[in-house]
Amino acid sequence: MVVTTAKIPYWFVCLTVILGWNEFMMVLFNPFYFVLAVLSLTAGYVTWYTGMIGPAYQVAKATVGEVRRQVETELSKRLPNAGPAAAGNGTEPAGFELRERPSSSSASALGAATSAIRRAATDSQLASSSSAPSLRKSSLDADGEAAGVAKRKAFAAAQ
Repeated sequence: MVVTTAKIPYWFVCLTVILGWNEFMMVLFNPFYFVLAVLSLTAGYVTWYTGMIGPAYQVAKATVGEVRRQVETELSKRLPNAGPAAAGNGTEPAGFELRERPSSSSASALGAATSAIRRAATDSQLASSSSAPSLRKSSLDADGEAAGVAKRKAFAAAQ
């Protein structure tokens, strides 16, 4: 007979309560942990009630990814023989697998787009610093539009 529902045994629930009793009491009787627990539960409830679990997850995921990227960058600077960039043979350590490698033409197009965007940003900074405050918005819009056009062209070339 195949059981389709799992049920936690009562003895395991009792064992968990008994073994976790000291942690439960620590949270209850330590003011710092108690306030921290109340604030965490309140924030969790508000996040769930307002339907923000998905966006909060995405923000947390992006934050962890950025921290990971910065740590990898700093480690590759300080440890020249470590990390995926130092391997050079296309093999990455576990957890660093690439989904797809860009072709050389798309990589060069991406590099060209990046340099065009940087050039447009530099031009907009120069234009905004030398023009009157009333003209700053129009010069930034024109440069931003030029950067957007360069980015779209580079993306189309990469396709």
